[in-house]
Amino acid sequence: MKKNNLHILLIISALWLFSACKTTEKKTAKLLKVKSKEKLIENIRRSEAKPEWISIKSSVAFKTDKVSDSFKMYFRLRTDSALWISATYYAVEVARFLITPDTLKYMDRKNNKYFVGNIAYLENKFDLQFDFYMLQDILLGNIPDSLNPKDVNVDFRKKRYELYSFKKRWIKKSTDEKNSRLDGKLGGKVEKKQSKSIAVYAMLNNSDYRPETLKIIDLLSQKQLIINYTEYSETDSLLIPHKYKITIISDLNMEAEIEYLKTKINEPLKMSFTIPEKYEPME
Repeated sequence: MKKNNLHILLIISALWLFSACKTTEKKTAKLLKVKSKEKLIENIRRSEAKPEWISIKSSVAFKTDKVSDSFKMYFRLRTDSALWISATYYAVEVARFLITPDTLKYMDRKNNKYFVGNIAYLENKFDLQFDFYMLQDILLGNIPDSLNPKDVNVDFRKKRYELYSFKKRWIKKSTDEKNSRLDGKLGGKVEKKQSKSIAVYAMLNNSDYRPETLKIIDLLSQKQLIINYTEYSETDSLLIPHKYKITIISDLNMEAEIEYLKTKINEPLKMSFTIPEKYEPME
């Protein structure tokens, strides 16, 4: 399962975009123009990238504690509906994903394995906050919805806007229970609800209200997902990430540098996902 975990981590770390048009360095104004939290959130939401469709070809260079390599990633997103991902290594597909708000489908092409289940699998597997909308926001360079006016704190004292949000979440966790009975048998997997305290942090560019840094931190385990956006590009009037770096601090530490090589906006696309009969389910 270590290889499967690594595959998923790499794909998760890879949900991003783009190149194609002119590249712009981030600009920072000397003074913060907006001083109201509500007005700032309004400007953030107005500046978000929300295409109906987007397709992306990207290059990903990654390293973990044990290995480093590079590969190509292809993304097809229908906003708020489905995300299709294909990872290729030397032009050969090694993994394919189809993710919706409640379902994860994954094919391991190398080992002829597949997984079909709840999107919560990602969060349970890596003990970090992952869901469809979080992945979509990372891909498009948008501020996560968890940073909303009701529970967000804003620091206006610096040259960039800094937003903070702290919340508790309940997740289902599968655990081994040696002394419990499951389906009439001794032992097995039991689902328990577990409380998690999550901190979300965002540092914004003052001129366009797009994120420069996003952090999602599990305050109990100190596991972190960090995204540093270094360049944005504009196409079809949308400002979208061009280059950024993903850092995962967890049991398996990982860094991935992503560059978007080609992007198309609002062209309907197929999201094929057919599992071959010879493939076996992952254990």
